[in-house]
Amino acid sequence: MAKTVLGIHVTFLTLLFAVILLNDVMYTPVEKICERASGTWKGICIHSNDCNNQCVKWENAGSGSCHYQFPNYMCFCYFNC
Repeated sequence: MAKTVLGIHVTFLTLLFAVILLNDVMYTPVEKICERASGTWKGICIHSNDCNNQCVKWENAGSGSCHYQFPNYMCFCYFNC
């Protein structure tokens, strides 16, 4: 009888612990990414790798990429909002 009660308690505590862990993982907020034109890039953006390097090194952005915005391709940097 004592082993059965102990087994039920261990099972209950294990399930409770799993629910708490999964709840924390499932509701982790996702950071929003904000985009803005590079303030240090000059001219037409042709190579996204160069844009990315400049955004990361000079503007402390997470990344950067070339995108078309009328009238030409521009370097855009991406930051955590």
